[in-house]
Amino acid sequence: MKNTIFFLIAVFACLTTACSDQSLNQELYPYKENGKWGYINQNGDVIVKPQFDDARDFVGDYATVLLGDNMSSFVYGPMYGSPHWGIIDKTGKIQLKDLGPFYGDISITDDGYVIGSLGASVGETRCLLIASIKNGKKPFSLSDKHIHCDDIKFETMEDFQKKGMLAYHDIDEGLWGFLDMNGEIAIKPQFIHVIGFLNGIASVQDNESEKYYLIDKTGKKTTEHEYESMIFPLAPDLYSVAIGDKFAFINSKGQIVVDPKFDDIVDGFNTNDLLYVKMYENNELMYAYVNKAGEIVIGPYLELGQGNEQDDMLLYGVRDSTGYKEGYLDMKGNVIISPRFNHACDFSEGLAWAQMKEGEKYGYIDKTGEFVIQPKFDSADVFHKCGLAIVYQDNHYGVIDKTGNFILDPSYSYINIYDSGMIFFKKDEKIGYANSQGKIVYMEK
Repeated sequence: MKNTIFFLIAVFACLTTACSDQSLNQELYPYKENGKWGYINQNGDVIVKPQFDDARDFVGDYATVLLGDNMSSFVYGPMYGSPHWGIIDKTGKIQLKDLGPFYGDISITDDGYVIGSLGASVGETRCLLIASIKNGKKPFSLSDKHIHCDDIKFETMEDFQKKGMLAYHDIDEGLWGFLDMNGEIAIKPQFIHVIGFLNGIASVQDNESEKYYLIDKTGKKTTEHEYESMIFPLAPDLYSVAIGDKFAFINSKGQIVVDPKFDDIVDGFNTNDLLYVKMYENNELMYAYVNKAGEIVIGPYLELGQGNEQDDMLLYGVRDSTGYKEGYLDMKGNVIISPRFNHACDFSEGLAWAQMKEGEKYGYIDKTGEFVIQPKFDSADVFHKCGLAIVYQDNHYGVIDKTGNFILDPSYSYINIYDSGMIFFKKDEKIGYANSQGKIVYMEK
């Protein structure tokens, strides 16, 4: 389930998940009764009676449901026991059905287009733009072309059209090429691997040389050299590529603009035009933020969080004569809370969980570094937009508010929180829902 948050014990990971990432104000929620799925509202009232084999969260006015596992004749011939999905509206009426035996995820865009992934039959995931929910039509004929998943990550069809080109996999050739937005072949299949077009440039691996380079929308090579590793886009006219055992920055012509010196590069530039990188110093892995010139702006540190715009704080870790400790910086790298915690997390909703010494309990600190919720939990999750957090105590999960009071006592085997404050839980192998005040509005019989 795309919206599911898998809550991990705090000692193993620093969680920065949001409550639910597809819809900020969920109105309907999937529930199960007698083995079938339907939908309830926040009061626990049944809005769509149980009738589906599986059900996903609503995205806007639509949700994905499993209609059955039937035999189907699809691209690769008859398939047995394959999941067939449909799309319903908020009344439960099916708007699209027989979408095909998709084994991967199915998602819905904000303006009502369906995207599916098919993995089992071709050995690796390929994505297909299926159809418009409103009229059932595809934007163009897909035939047997499998679109590159990265190319169809869009929120609206308008955003999709701005891409201009789509990477696709030709089943017969076993190679990648590019389509225009009418579904016509623009660059014939000739690449082993591709990263789709961004700002008019794509990264490809050549079928004959097996080397990597950049091309423009005519298929012409723009880089002066070929490389041994994939080229990844970072910003307009700026890319990363491994040269030897280090990463460098190059431009679209393949000219090196920052010499190879990073051991790894994580994601792209953030809203502050900083890039998260990894490097070794004195045989220790360190983390830093660099600018587009490759200059270190923050760090390097033994630990460095990725923060968020709202809280404007970064976790960082150092080692001194007393051992390893963690504290906090502002987004410019200035020390706000000196290192004194054994383990902590980036701030979320003005609070962060922290542990003073190894083996001690977890509590929550404010931006002065003082505990406002005293350490009493075996592990703790970040606070979500709805003002609630998941905590772990005595081998079970519970939910607290920002005062530290339990909304749900720690007696559950699993918990997921929506941004609306609706709480999904599992207890004694049954599922249920509670509202943001902790009132149980539904419990599976």
